[in-house]
Amino acid sequence: MNFVKAQTFLGVFPDSVSLWPLHDFPWKDASIAKAEELSLGAQGTFNTLEFWQEQGVCAQGVIELLHGRLFMSSEQEPGIAYSYVARYVQRYSDRVVFWINPEAKFHDGAPVRPEDVVFSFNFLTRHSGMFKSYFSGISRAESVSYPLIESGKKFQGVVFYFKKNAPQEAALTISELIILPKNLYEKSIPKVPIGCGPYKVESYQAGEFLRFKKIPQWWAKKESCGKDMYRFETVKYIYFKEDESMFEAFKKGEIHCFFERTAKRWVNGYNFQEVVQGDILKQEIPYRDFVPISGLIFNTRKPIFQDIRVRWALSLLLDFETLNQRFFYKKYKRICSFFQNTPCMATGVASPEVRSILKKIGAPEESWRQPAEYFTELPGSWHQRSKAALSFLKEGGWKLRNGKLFHEKFGFFQIKVCIPKAMRDEWIQFFQARAALIGVELNVVALDQAAYQSIKSRFDYDMIWGAMGISSSFPGQELDLIYSSQSAKKSGSYNAAGISDHNVDLLIDRIKRAKQQKELYLFAQALDRYLLSGCYGIFGWYTPYTWQAFWKNRIVYPGISPFSPHRRWIYAGAQSR
Repeated sequence: MNFVKAQTFLGVFPDSVSLWPLHDFPWKDASIAKAEELSLGAQGTFNTLEFWQEQGVCAQGVIELLHGRLFMSSEQEPGIAYSYVARYVQRYSDRVVFWINPEAKFHDGAPVRPEDVVFSFNFLTRHSGMFKSYFSGISRAESVSYPLIESGKKFQGVVFYFKKNAPQEAALTISELIILPKNLYEKSIPKVPIGCGPYKVESYQAGEFLRFKKIPQWWAKKESCGKDMYRFETVKYIYFKEDESMFEAFKKGEIHCFFERTAKRWVNGYNFQEVVQGDILKQEIPYRDFVPISGLIFNTRKPIFQDIRVRWALSLLLDFETLNQRFFYKKYKRICSFFQNTPCMATGVASPEVRSILKKIGAPEESWRQPAEYFTELPGSWHQRSKAALSFLKEGGWKLRNGKLFHEKFGFFQIKVCIPKAMRDEWIQFFQARAALIGVELNVVALDQAAYQSIKSRFDYDMIWGAMGISSSFPGQELDLIYSSQSAKKSGSYNAAGISDHNVDLLIDRIKRAKQQKELYLFAQALDRYLLSGCYGIFGWYTPYTWQAFWKNRIVYPGISPFSPHRRWIYAGAQSR
């Protein structure tokens, strides 16, 4: 092994460049003091502490606080990761080698060994379909050691071998491997998981709360990957069934920060005394990260939605302009891409290169002739669009009978729309009423988290509000989990729309095999346009800001923030020294 090639950072492409190879992130502020407890709110429930159990709902904080990865993703550099449990990485054409930090230890004091890393890879790919797919570019893992002549010691590591035609990102994805202690997990699953992260589980009650306690002698507290981070001695997550209950707990000081998700409350709900007198501070943080893609998803496994005219008709009926003005205080923007706010996002008319890609696979002409925004920012007033929707439906065999649409094969137009119970329902009631005007009956069912997760995993819905994708600047292996024909058939997969299209599979394969950044972007933009033209859902909306309120006597944030505002507390503390 040639240690000249060893690095403390890793990128999607071999020539990726890092801004902070020594972990000197600008949001690390040494002047912020330690603090006792941070109390955070979580909505919904949890029933497991094991992140890999696909049938359960894992508690928040488990992955990030309790466990450690080989490398940790950069906050502000998509496609870059930095050394953590592994101190160095070496990348070759057929393999990648991670050299374990000899200081890394589990909570029980046992050192992290190469055997633990190999075991973790085999265990997770055997017990979790998600990890099996995510790490599918890796054929096997083996322990490796390198003698250090000057000290007589050996540097220990793990080599991961790539499969033939493995995606370009295979090295980066395997760097996200979470390390489990072999000696515990090969015997039985521990009641409380043991990791090598900065915190351990101190106490919990399923569905109610979870308290993490800082490891006094955490191995990385003086390492570059842990210094000036995780300053709170305890971190507690309190679970709430309703969003309003969480907000009331925040007002009372039971939780210390609150991320607002509704424009109405952000505008009108913060006029109470603690805000007025400055004990609680409000912040609008510009949102510079990629946008999580969500919306109303059509389940194309259902015969009624296999007709694209039905899907387009319902898409035309969502009057976002009126929703934004009436319910959202003009605070939102419409999502219009499967890769919103990233270089993979298709905009305007297709470039010659993207047009050529789409022509070669026989994509619909509109996918490259129309501006990408056309598929969400549909032209015309709502009345014009509703007429167009009715025209689409009539072409598909739907006829009006006493004000309701009827089809000889499907009967009356009745659609089951499932949404999380916590979601504000004003806008969907408005959408429901507008759809009824042309004879479409939308039966909205609000479900608690457990019931929602159950019907989602069984695809027991006509339409569902949920994640339509994972936006990323460097998409790759995860695309198989969301859009591929294989995932459409797998119960519990992330392919909520049931997308099963040979051309989608081809484009995903080309993205995974891209050897250069430009090539990846071109094929991702082509995939974006192709999916947009397929109308697999009705995109939702997002705010260009993150709205946060916090108690200033409990949290002091660094002056410079990373891209992900929800992770700011990791670099925060009590007050400046």
